[in-house]
Amino acid sequence: MSGQRARAISSACGESLDPEGLADLVVHAARVLRRARLAVPELPGARVLSILDEVGTATINELAIGDGVAQPTMSEAVASLADRQLVERATDPDDARVRRVRITQRGRQALMTYRRQLGNALAQQAHGAGITAEEVRRHGSALRRLADAWEHPQSEPRP
Repeated sequence: MSGQRARAISSACGESLDPEGLADLVVHAARVLRRARLAVPELPGARVLSILDEVGTATINELAIGDGVAQPTMSEAVASLADRQLVERATDPDDARVRRVRITQRGRQALMTYRRQLGNALAQQAHGAGITAEEVRRHGSALRRLADAWEHPQSEPRP
């Protein structure tokens, strides 16, 4: 924020939201995720599987944009996932020139197992840090609402 404190923004309930505090929340969430990923067996392509689990089907280009990688990089990732039968490619019913990618049942199961392992690793650390279930619900709700707001912007803030 170029040496200046970010201007606070009023929330729907009249409280002042500190942009630096929100950025700090995201930075810490990313740090926790990085460390949790080191504590569980790797699932190559987990980000791609997560995107497909959320959106249903997508083209290679849509996946590349959504994951912030180059199209050739995403093509390789999808090919690897398809070789492991975690995703499948099919012709778009509206345009035979377009191939769409979707997660398979096997891919969904692998993703659920991976998320469960992450959750267990996080639960151990949270317990050791004295974090309560209420804190998890509150912060989880805030992050979920932020993600939803990013995906589905509204002109009026939600309470």
